[in-house]
Amino acid sequence: MVRVEISLFATLRSYHPQGRDRGSEGFTLKVESATTLAQIYDTLGIPPEEVKMNFVNNRHQSPDYQVQEGDKIALFPPIAGG
Repeated sequence: MVRVEISLFATLRSYHPQGRDRGSEGFTLKVESATTLAQIYDTLGIPPEEVKMNFVNNRHQSPDYQVQEGDKIALFPPIAGG
């Protein structure tokens, strides 16, 4: 098992395990080694199409990235504006 820290932003905050009102807070998640970001979406119940960008340790990563102990993960939805 490895521990990762996850932060959810904007509309993805509703998938925070402790509820939407805790959504602005990051949380620790224990997962099996070699777990991918896409598998973390599934664990949290996030449909893959709702995640536009993944950052791990401040670097953009693809959904097939395998997380490692202590990774800091930030997930962002598509955001429109102007």
